[in-house]
Amino acid sequence: MQLGVALKRVGATIVKEKLGDAEATYYLRVDPDQGAKWVDAVSAFLTGSSGKPYSADISKYFYASQGSVRYLWRIVLSGDVNSALTLFGACAVQAAMAHAPEITSIPLVGRIRYPYDPARGKIKGAHEVDTAMGVIGAAAAGFGGGAS
Repeated sequence: MQLGVALKRVGATIVKEKLGDAEATYYLRVDPDQGAKWVDAVSAFLTGSSGKPYSADISKYFYASQGSVRYLWRIVLSGDVNSALTLFGACAVQAAMAHAPEITSIPLVGRIRYPYDPARGKIKGAHEVDTAMGVIGAAAAGFGGGAS
């Protein structure tokens, strides 16, 4: 996966990059609404970078533009840049997945209402094995058969 694609998952966009033989500098703009993902990716990257064959410096770069002060995130990597970029991309993907919404229930297509009885719990859908046998036995008894 390319670094730009991984960074988009945590709300970061590469604005400018300077690539050298043993050093790379990236200037990024981060969407404020996705700041938690970005901070998690940076934290995971920096804690995973100790003892690696590269060094990383991540900071804010402030500048003046049209009478106001603005900033970009700056990432300076030196040493084994490819290894650092691979780890940073993996950390960005992992942070994005950690903040992804979890779907716990989806209504089936064509169903008007999801049957639920507060006294008995779920009537249809996935069940635990022990409760599923009770539902299957009740259904079989209703058709003239018995649960075995």
